[in-house]
Amino acid sequence: LTIKAENVRDFVIIMSEKYKVKTKEVDGIKISSYYINNSKAANMLLNEVAKTVKFMNKNVGKYAYDELRITETFLGGGAMEYPQVIQMGNFHEEQNFNIEENAPFLIEAAVHETIHQWFYVGVGNNEFKEPFLDESLTVFTTAYYFENQYGKYHDSGVVRKIRGRMYGPNIKPLNSGVDKFSDWGSYSEVIYSKGPAFFEDLRQRVGEEKFKKILENYYEKYLFKNATIEGLLDVIGEVAGEDIKKTMKKAVTEANYFPENIQLTDEEQQMQYRN
Repeated sequence: LTIKAENVRDFVIIMSEKYKVKTKEVDGIKISSYYINNSKAANMLLNEVAKTVKFMNKNVGKYAYDELRITETFLGGGAMEYPQVIQMGNFHEEQNFNIEENAPFLIEAAVHETIHQWFYVGVGNNEFKEPFLDESLTVFTTAYYFENQYGKYHDSGVVRKIRGRMYGPNIKPLNSGVDKFSDWGSYSEVIYSKGPAFFEDLRQRVGEEKFKKILENYYEKYLFKNATIEGLLDVIGEVAGEDIKKTMKKAVTEANYFPENIQLTDEEQQMQYRN
C-alpha cells in the first residue's frame, strides 16, 4: 500500500475493524466520524465539528483539505490534533446538557481540535518554543466559536472561559517556551488562561472587523508555512497600526500580563450568574 500525503506536518494512521462511520458534507468538505458503538455521541460530534468548520471557513479562511476525520480511540485525558484527523477518547454518552447553554468536555475538545486544523496544521509554529502561538490562539478561538454560535453568555464562550477566569498577574511572559515551566499548573495558567486573554484584549482594542481581518491575514500569509510570534505581531501592525503592535508586543513579551480592560463589568457578571 502506497500513501501519498501532501502539505502535512504529521502523518498518522488510526485503524480498527470495529469502526462504523457517519459522514456529513459542509462547504464541499467531507467530514467523517469513526466510532465503535455510541452512534448518538458520534452524530453529536459530527454535527458540532461541521458547524466549527463552517465558522472557521467564514471567519478565518477556507479549510486547507477536502476531508476531515473524527476518530474514537482509547486515548486518555483529552484529545489530539493531526492533519485531517482528530483523535478523541471514548465516546461516552453525555447526560443532562443543552448545547445551547453549555458544552460537555467531549464536544468542547472536538471543537478545540478542529480549530487546530487552522492553527498548527494550516499555520505551523514551533510548539515547544512558542506554545502561545497555537494553543493560546486555539483556546481563544474555541471560546469565540461558542460565543458566535450560541450567544455571549454561553458556558463555553469568551465571557465565561476567558474574561471570567482572570487570575493574578504573577506569571511568566506569554512567549515562554515549554521548558521555562516547572509544572503543569504554571504552564496551564500562562498558555491556557492568560494567553487566550491576549486575543480578547486585542479584539477589544481594535474592534470586531479589524480583529477578523488580523486572523484572516495571518492564516493567508502563513498557510503551509511556519509562523512566529513576531510574524503575528507584524500582521497586527499591518492591520491595526504600529501603536497597537507595540502594545501587544509588550503584552506578549513581558511578565505579569494582566489585561484589566477585559475584566467583566458588574452588569456582565450579573448576567453570567443569571445564565
